[in-house]
Amino acid sequence: DTSNFARKIDPGLKVGCKIMAKGLLKNASNYSKQLNRSSDVVMVTHYPLTEQFRVEHPDTVDRTMQDMVHLYPEKPVYFMELGYPSGKPTGSSEGKQAEFIRAAFKSWDKEKDHIKFICFVWLYDRPDREIKAYRKYYKMNSANFESFLGSLGLCDARGREKPSFKALKEESKNRGW
Repeated sequence: DTSNFARKIDPGLKVGCKIMAKGLLKNASNYSKQLNRSSDVVMVTHYPLTEQFRVEHPDTVDRTMQDMVHLYPEKPVYFMELGYPSGKPTGSSEGKQAEFIRAAFKSWDKEKDHIKFICFVWLYDRPDREIKAYRKYYKMNSANFESFLGSLGLCDARGREKPSFKALKEESKNRGW
């Protein structure tokens, strides 16, 4: 009913529900399929992490993108949030973060007919005061969680470009963007 109402107000509006990739593919796949029946696009967030906020290998983004397209072949997929931390407590590094950006573009190239949008989150690492607010909001007291949120930026908190931002610029330029 909500989707139909939204389309009546704005016939060109793309309706969807943003859900984490693990929810779409594993934990809540049946519920997610039910929600996405009424959607125009599949909206997904993806941060390849374990339950302990440790990074998975950067190349795992390829499997996630393929799985999303396989699960929803009839709908465009929008990665509303896609990110990879660079913090050491997560088992990552600035080099791994850049590797993830390159792997994401390579996977996107293979699935470009279905994956219509990717938003890499965030441009800058978050300041400590913001991370403390997130920790309180999510009721999480974990160095890995703090490192995950605090190091998602493609530039550090002072504005220095990390290798991931350079990778983003190079991959974009290679595609004529």
